[in-house]
Formats: sequence, C-alpha cells, structure tokens
Amino acid sequence: HGIVINRCIEEITVKNSTIEECEKNGLGCNDGAKADFQNLTISACQSGIHAIGTLLKISDTTIKSCQGTALSVSWSNFVEQKIQLEGCTIEKCWKPIVAEGMYLQIVVPSSCIIEGCSGKNEPKAGAKIDWKVDPNIHSIPVAPRTEPFTRKDNFNRFLKLLLGLGTEVLAKVLRRAHKKSTGRNWGRGTGRYISNNILDDRDRNRLGKSNVERLEDEDIESWDITLLTALLANSPGYID
Repeated sequence: HGIVINRCIEEITVKNSTIEECEKNGLGCNDGAKADFQNLTISACQSGIHAIGTLLKISDTTIKSCQGTALSVSWSNFVEQKIQLEGCTIEKCWKPIVAEGMYLQIVVPSSCIIEGCSGKNEPKAGAKIDWKVDPNIHSIPVAPRTEPFTRKDNFNRFLKLLLGLGTEVLAKVLRRAHKKSTGRNWGRGTGRYISNNILDDRDRNRLGKSNVERLEDEDIESWDITLLTALLANSPGYID
C-alpha cells in the first residue's frame, strides 16, 4: 500500500503528493477514520483509493492507470455520507467508481473528468452515484407530436441547447484544456489563478470588470457562455 489510515479520531489530511506503482492500494482508509485528500496524483497502483467505513473528502485529485477500481467506497453506517469529487480526474482505470451502502452518495460534478476506463461505475446495496452532467437522455419524457418540426422550431431548439447544455460542454472543454496546457487540475481557486498569473491588464480590460469578478470569485459552473468562450478563444486562448 501507499498510505493506510486506520481508526483516527482526528481528521487526517493528505495533500500535494504523488503515489505510484503500489502493489495494492494507493490510499487505504478503514474503521471509522476521517480523511481529507487534496491535490493528489495516484498512478499505476492495483487500486487508487479504497475506503471502508471512512468519512471521506476528495478534491483536485487525479487517479490514473490503475489495474483495479480508481475509487472504491463501502459505507455501512446508518448516517448519510455524501462525497463530492470536486475537480478530480479518473482515467485509464478498470472501473472508475464502486460505491456500496444504503446511506452513501458519491456526487460526480461537471468539474470531474472520467475517461478511458474499461468498466462502468458500479453502485451496490442502495448506494447512489450522482452524475451532474451527461444525463441519461432516454429517461427524459418526450411529449407526443403529430406535425413535423419547422425550421423555426429547429432553430429555437438549437438556441436552447447552445445556451443551456452549451455552457456545460464549454466548461468541460476549458477544464481539460487548462490541465493539458498547465498540468494543473481545475480546482476552486483556478479562476483567480488565471486572472492573476496568466491574464495581463489588457486581457482583464477586454473581459470587463463584471467578468473578471466572476472569474476570480465564482465557480466555473456559474460562468456564462461569454466568459467561457473568451477564455478559450482569446486569452489564455487554449483553442487555436
């Protein structure tokens, strides 16, 4: 194992570290431990994070190239636990997430990137894995329609998709482009980092005061299509 945490009354924080090529788990925590994992890279282990009966927080963490499951959580307590994978990346593992337990919920927000895995997420024993993006479109009821769509109907539907789902898609593209360009996971302070370390005075003037304030103080989920496209196409200009 890389790191194992057992039966700790106090919360243990592990951050800004790299764990790789472990024969078993990169991180293991058991028996009522409390753990907060921040800005970690776990790679080429048998499994990434394996937690049993643990109060768990995970943010800005990358788990990749594991032969087994990237994140496995088992929770038998009768108190609800909600784990949000903010700013995390899971790639090229066998299964992304396995969650077990009636009172366990794992939230995968749009800031989380999961790609290149062989298997699917697996909820067990009543656990929930809540995707905030990529909804199952087959579960959305569609009202019957007896007449064909007109050009105006199609145009209106296109605008709704662009202004609605368009921002989610652009936010996902921006997070991936930023990571590819800088090597940094997208986290809570990334907008302020871009404003202070990448943009110059001219760039900020072009964005305007209100957009700069949103860039520095608000989460990417609340940014509109104007701010997202400006960052992608103008400055930093991740897309040529």
